[in-house]
Amino acid sequence: MSPLSGTLPAAMHGNPWLRLLRREVEELARNLHGERDLRERQARTELARINRELKQLRATTGRQRSEEHPRPGAQGEAKRPWNRRKTTAQGGSRC
Repeated sequence: MSPLSGTLPAAMHGNPWLRLLRREVEELARNLHGERDLRERQARTELARINRELKQLRATTGRQRSEEHPRPGAQGEAKRPWNRRKTTAQGGSRC
């Protein structure tokens, strides 16, 4: 803490040793594989993080929707056969 302001200096937000290590690893990867490879890996990592978050949000909203509007057939109602797609064995089209 800064003795005058009572706040943490900016370097204290996040672990400074891990940030230093990350910079060093990125520099090594840049030297070994090139800038383009490093950026592609960072983009794939960011995309994976976003996809995980999106999956969690979809699961959350799906649970909320199912609680608000239960699906037909979910509570003992008879399933409606006209909603099912016919297969080739039943004489339907191949799609």
